[in-house]
Amino acid sequence: MMLTIVLFSTVFISQTLSLASANPGWKPWENEISYPTLDVLSPVAGESYPKNNIWLNFTVLKPSVWLNKTNCYISYVTYCVDGSATGPFGHISDGSDENETIIQVQDPQGVANPPASFSFTFDLEGLADGEHTLEILVEGNYDWTGFGYTFPRTNFVVYASSSTPTPTASPSAPEPKATPEPFPTTLVTASVSVVAVIAGIGLLVYFKTRERKRP
Repeated sequence: MMLTIVLFSTVFISQTLSLASANPGWKPWENEISYPTLDVLSPVAGESYPKNNIWLNFTVLKPSVWLNKTNCYISYVTYCVDGSATGPFGHISDGSDENETIIQVQDPQGVANPPASFSFTFDLEGLADGEHTLEILVEGNYDWTGFGYTFPRTNFVVYASSSTPTPTASPSAPEPKATPEPFPTTLVTASVSVVAVIAGIGLLVYFKTRERKRP
């Protein structure tokens, strides 16, 4: 009995090593998982949004290879603002985050033409002004292997109001009034002096003429 077990184990190990040598990336205890992809329409990383009108819109897409397998489905989608998306099973040591929202996905199995994607829309209300983070986690099953995949975090900014202040027109400065030019007093004075001289000469001529006429 012991000899049979030893021989069987030797043959099994030999076959396993041969397969591993022929396929260095092959792991008999683990299937290589083809994960879904994520398309986030909003909020876009690095963009700013008004706090009273900000929506989370994203789509989870299945890889095309899933269509050729019988046991591939999405079970949960989790999103978390300003925290870690851990999902219903708590994939990090500190357990679930109080800020996360877990959505159970109704992904039918064993049916013809299963859904190739799932779209989600949520109102992100109550966010404070400033910078925030968004993290999304997808959980499901791929070819009899369960998985949980967390997408990279993105950052976005929230500001106070959706309306930007309209610039008000500043009151126009009054047009400068024309300052009247000073009356040319010098010219008037000169004119008066000339008239006085002429008048004086006239009087002098007049008196001279009268003196000549006297007997």
